[in-house]
Amino acid sequence: MSKFTRSKFTFSSSRLSASIAIILFAFSTSPAMAIEAVNGTSVRAVDLGTPDSIDDLPITTLDPIVVTANRTPTRVQDTLVQTRIIDSEILKTYRGQTALDVIARQPGFSFYQNGGKGTTANFYVRGFDNKQILVLIDGVRYGSISDGGSALQLLPTEQIERIEILYGSAGTSLYGAEAMGGVIQIFSKGYLNDNKVSGVSATVGIGSHNEQLYAGQLHLRGGQGNSSTQLNLSVSRSETDGINATLPNSFFYNPDDDGFEQDGVSLSLTQRVNPDLRMGITGMYSES
Repeated sequence: MSKFTRSKFTFSSSRLSASIAIILFAFSTSPAMAIEAVNGTSVRAVDLGTPDSIDDLPITTLDPIVVTANRTPTRVQDTLVQTRIIDSEILKTYRGQTALDVIARQPGFSFYQNGGKGTTANFYVRGFDNKQILVLIDGVRYGSISDGGSALQLLPTEQIERIEILYGSAGTSLYGAEAMGGVIQIFSKGYLNDNKVSGVSATVGIGSHNEQLYAGQLHLRGGQGNSSTQLNLSVSRSETDGINATLPNSFFYNPDDDGFEQDGVSLSLTQRVNPDLRMGITGMYSES
């Protein structure tokens, strides 16, 4: 009985060694090889073919990450509250507009504005107005000294890289009573970027009422690996003749200048110390 057991063990061991050898051979001969099990026991190599280019290689899509919900990077599906992400690809469709134009078109939001571009505005979500919705720019609280709310109509989208929205009063535990209606966090150009190469881009636009837009972005990267340094500079200017609030033939007509002009600059300088640590300084300036 003991001899039969030893011989059976020896047979299994040699069969396992043969299987491992086949697997190692399959992986060493070509990167486009796969291992296929036959009848649950035998193993053979299957040729998947050689990719013609890097575009033919499989692509892995990672889950979106937010930092506003928990103040730490968290997958959207792991957050307990309703969140929304407006990334740079979506913001490209809002060129020449403002942060208010972006927010006003998101689900659950409504707004009103007292005139044309740049005039006082207010926005609402779930019954709360902008005085009860906390707005952060790169983690810094943002508000207006004139009406108490956040003047999103004065922030051009050319200076914005990403927007995260936290709906509801769940943010009060992290941000205080100002976040009863929710939290809107705006990230400036270059704040989140970790581009591998340097580059420059420009935007020019024209519209009705003599509206003009000029914007440009410069990205410089120096160093390699974990000691890279990055500089992002974004500038923009928009102007328009505006729309007169009264009719030309009315008694109260006043042919004053109803135009609007705005200049914006954002700067980001970062230094990567190691794969998990990046230090830097950012700033945003907007005058209208």
